[in-house]
Amino acid sequence: PQVNLMSPVDNFNTSNRTLLLSWNAIDKTTSALACQVYINEVNWTGNISTQNNTETNTTISDIPYGENEWKVVCFNQYELSNFSIERQFVVLSPPENFSIELLDNGSIFLNWSNLTLADSYELYFTTNYSSGFLESPDVSPIYSLNYTDDDADASDMKFYQIASIRGDAKALSSLHLGKYDAPLYTGFNL
Repeated sequence: PQVNLMSPVDNFNTSNRTLLLSWNAIDKTTSALACQVYINEVNWTGNISTQNNTETNTTISDIPYGENEWKVVCFNQYELSNFSIERQFVVLSPPENFSIELLDNGSIFLNWSNLTLADSYELYFTTNYSSGFLESPDVSPIYSLNYTDDDADASDMKFYQIASIRGDAKALSSLHLGKYDAPLYTGFNL
């Protein structure tokens, strides 16, 4: 059989750990084939029934973050088999170790760990946490692993969210950091 990968395309970038994979298989001797999807040289599916020269789809979950490769092998009724070509894809993870520090001058210093597969980072700000963050970033692109918000003193509350970027893929962190200024009242004991 001849096995043709259809999607995702080679060098695909995503932040989703669940992917829909599709292919077709063409065989001159049989109408039905058994196919298996391999990700990083591991069979993730067992046998999937595939009709000759018909697109077949399967959804794979819990794909690891990082660089991955996938291919499909198909067997005809005579146990003759063939592998497709391999395609690469990246599952981008959000930045790790996102931290906040108040500097002596009132600025906020934000820091995060290196994510080698990210091309850049984006920061989102809000002064009203219950309203959430806007869809467009406040600072983008950021090519370093930190950012200093010199305008943090402009409001009593300010909250931050970060995303890693690779091509069209965006991985938003679920961790939100913030600062909150409140006056201490006379007679308040810590």
